[in-house]
Amino acid sequence: MTIALDFLGAIVSTVSRMRLTNIKVSIELNNLLSQQFIFRSGNYKAISNCERLLNTIEWYSGQNKDGWAGIQCKKLENCFKSTNINYSDVLLVLEEVGLIHKPRKGFYNRATQEGKVSKFKLTDLGRQLLLDSNREYLRKLHNDPDIDRRIRKNRSQKKCRSKKTDDVVAERIKNNTYAIVFDFTEFETFWAQKSDALSVEQKINILYSIISIREGNFKDIKRCDTDGRIHHPWVLMASSARYLFNLGGKQYIRVIDIRACHPTFWARYLIDVLLFNLSDYLNKELDANTILKNKYNNMITKLTSMSIYKYYNNILYIPRFQESLHYLAENEEKLVNEYIIWTEMWSNLDTDPRLLIAADLGKKHTKDSIKPLLCSAINGSDNQVSKWIRKNYPMLSKIWDKTDKKLTGVNISKIYETKLILNPENFELADRLGLEILPEHDGVGVFGDADDHDIAAKVDVLREAIQRDCLNSFGIKPVITVKPVGLG
Repeated sequence: MTIALDFLGAIVSTVSRMRLTNIKVSIELNNLLSQQFIFRSGNYKAISNCERLLNTIEWYSGQNKDGWAGIQCKKLENCFKSTNINYSDVLLVLEEVGLIHKPRKGFYNRATQEGKVSKFKLTDLGRQLLLDSNREYLRKLHNDPDIDRRIRKNRSQKKCRSKKTDDVVAERIKNNTYAIVFDFTEFETFWAQKSDALSVEQKINILYSIISIREGNFKDIKRCDTDGRIHHPWVLMASSARYLFNLGGKQYIRVIDIRACHPTFWARYLIDVLLFNLSDYLNKELDANTILKNKYNNMITKLTSMSIYKYYNNILYIPRFQESLHYLAENEEKLVNEYIIWTEMWSNLDTDPRLLIAADLGKKHTKDSIKPLLCSAINGSDNQVSKWIRKNYPMLSKIWDKTDKKLTGVNISKIYETKLILNPENFELADRLGLEILPEHDGVGVFGDADDHDIAAKVDVLREAIQRDCLNSFGIKPVITVKPVGLG
């Protein structure tokens, strides 16, 4: 057994919620904890729970700027629920043997859900043993039988117990996630080529996601109320490791991706914000301002006459404001022109606007440096790209200033992106084409037969369907790319 699978076996122990698992643990960690009274005799099995806790602490620590993991006591209780050991006793032992720093105590009230949770952090020794390559099966170290079959049985039971919903897309994603199969041989190759270049956080991200899928240890799959997306284990995993899975015997072979999805819909979102507020305002003040009503109607006429625009009335999440409507709509022609210029720029197949912005800003900017700046600018950060937007699109920026800019991204996801990517018709079309798909937020992962000579044409049919849906629904023909999948 190679180091790669040893390491993977270690993560199995840390993320599994199973009562028993046939796992590999660090021999040094096992020897260290086996000397402690609370882990003697049959309680040795809780060593796997300890390693799971160490991994959880490291995982949460990597997501916080201060490097400390805030963990509620309920989660700590659940971590050792299958044992006869109190989690508070375990924390004392882990601190005494030098695996975790002295916890920062919190005062979280579970009844009121108020207060601060306790915080934890691994020591250098804790991180070292978490990633120790010298491993052996825990049950072999303690002369216990192999029960790996429980992993498969537990996964099947979890699927049966999962809650069913009326959301056909969420149900399909759930079923597909349970149907995904992991390829250990491919993982060996991947890990040999990539592990040295990965940080500890990246390693844990990949392995945490792999095992959560393999063992079915994930929360109920449903739409997020905030952004409308469905956050499932597959999409949370690093894209470089996704090809390690197959679905229904089909390989992960292509990614259909909306290029620069949020920037593409930025101007459309702001126009919809204004039209929604004007419509709402004028419906209440039918005789208040004839000039403003005429401008509103004139704007609608201009926009609907453009080939790239079709007004979409079923808007549920547009922010409301009442002030300065006259001022914002005083020059509908300039506003419409800004919308057209912006949308045509991001819908241009031949030119990537991020290259244009980089060239305009100069100072050694590149497409890669513009990407994060553009993302943060869209969500309200005051940076060079946001200044560029304000300079070149002043009328749209005035509308933008009336909204909560921090919610721009989530609103675009909820109104436009998820309408396209989570369309049930995508799954129906994939079935007819002999493909399987899994949404990846602003794109779709495609699974197909490796020996299918028509695979490129089939994937393009799916790509064109998503693009056509966007044009019919929102009047925008976005740039949608198809990317091959492979190692690296």
